[in-house]
Amino acid sequence: MTGRHPLLVFGVVSVGLMVAGILVTGRVHPERYGDAPMAEYYLSMACRCPWPDMTGAWSIHTVPAPFRWRILVPWIAGRLPFATATSLALLTYASLAGYYFVMLLWCRRLALPPLAAVAAIVVPFAFEPHLINYFHPYLVEGFSLLLMAVMVYAFTVDAFALFAVAGLCGIFAREVTWVLLPMWCARDVKRGVVLATAGAAAIVGEHAILWGPPYARPYTIDPMTVLRFHTDHVGNYVRDIRSTWGWAFALTPLGLLLLPAERFRAVWPVAVVLAVAAFGSSLFATDTARLFGVLMPVVLVAAAQVLALLIDGRKAVLIALLFGLVILQYCVTPINAFRIDSASVAAMTKPIRVGTIWAIAAAIALRRPLVERTRQKLRSAAA
Repeated sequence: MTGRHPLLVFGVVSVGLMVAGILVTGRVHPERYGDAPMAEYYLSMACRCPWPDMTGAWSIHTVPAPFRWRILVPWIAGRLPFATATSLALLTYASLAGYYFVMLLWCRRLALPPLAAVAAIVVPFAFEPHLINYFHPYLVEGFSLLLMAVMVYAFTVDAFALFAVAGLCGIFAREVTWVLLPMWCARDVKRGVVLATAGAAAIVGEHAILWGPPYARPYTIDPMTVLRFHTDHVGNYVRDIRSTWGWAFALTPLGLLLLPAERFRAVWPVAVVLAVAAFGSSLFATDTARLFGVLMPVVLVAAAQVLALLIDGRKAVLIALLFGLVILQYCVTPINAFRIDSASVAAMTKPIRVGTIWAIAAAIALRRPLVERTRQKLRSAAA
């Protein structure tokens, strides 16, 4: 795929994945806000009216924290010519299609083979941290993920203005976007500090202007209470994290180590800030799977790098087993559209264990480039 053809393919694949996500995810229940009751606050912000389960006169100051601070997505949805719930869902779906397209552009910028990138995107797509966005289309995650992907791409191509605009806008979609702003310090410390400071000032100013009730119960627990719970039950917290990306936690470091040094220099700041965003936000919230979805770009790049080398080495068996793992992963994801007991399938097949064994086998098969490129990175770091 050369010239404009990759962009056309990326566009078709992005739309295809969006359609697949809508079709293969378990049925969304509009009457229950996509099984995410807190979505009623976003819906009320979009229509600027009390949603059916809300009582009394509506204003932004009646919306509890943290929902009233995420004003951008409801504001856009409220200006679309559709019913409120339809507008919010369409914005999520369109954002996810754009998300895939930007991530594939990022892979192309990193000189990853387009075929490998297109094939590899199904790996993170099949996991719950991503599919959950289709199950909860009335939330704001889809649009914030798109803006994060734009920031990652802008960082790689050294487009400061695009990075700054996407980051500062993203703060008003979901505040975790702020964590990505200091990433620019890897390119220019002064600009990175100024941008992070401006983002922090925007958050403080918005919180001061949009005053209102504290955290909504029972949908949202006070963040410090959640933090104490996680620290008191570390084992449960670790298990929750492990269940998010499962065997992709073994695939991802392998793929990153296999990146040539020049590509790795462009990827490691992204991997660090997205990991900080995922772990940091999950400490203060209970929806761990959804929060770890921000790691998808890193999982994609790692999977694409591994797949590219397997294709070059004609490792057909390992490639076939990888896509078999993807199908298995979809089957054990609780929100799939199959009428099966995903927990029982996971207990019988043990996908995390099987996927980790596959990653070890891939590392053995790719041991020569793995050793060479790891040494290359170590020499580069020591220089």
